[in-house]
Amino acid sequence: GGSREIQRQRLVQDEEGNVYKVIDLIPLTDHTSGLPLTISDFEADMIALSPNERVNAELRLLEFHTPKMKAVEVDMDVRGSVTTIEDRLRELCGETDEDDD
Repeated sequence: GGSREIQRQRLVQDEEGNVYKVIDLIPLTDHTSGLPLTISDFEADMIALSPNERVNAELRLLEFHTPKMKAVEVDMDVRGSVTTIEDRLRELCGETDEDDD
């Protein structure tokens, strides 16, 4: 088909303080060649959003892409004595520290 246009709404305030909604038609064409752009509907919809709405949409989409970090509580209580490998080997062999002498 031919080139598409999207509508972007914006608010404009005149000198008297009246606020009006203005709808801009944005042609989806290449600025240099004038040929229609081949973009997805999603990209066209993102172009149609205001900058503030676009940022909010991107942040909401990131929630599905980036996992949320959760706080993890660890309650560690270490009891016992320090045992070396040599002590553990002696224990497994049935030897005691007194046998070394």
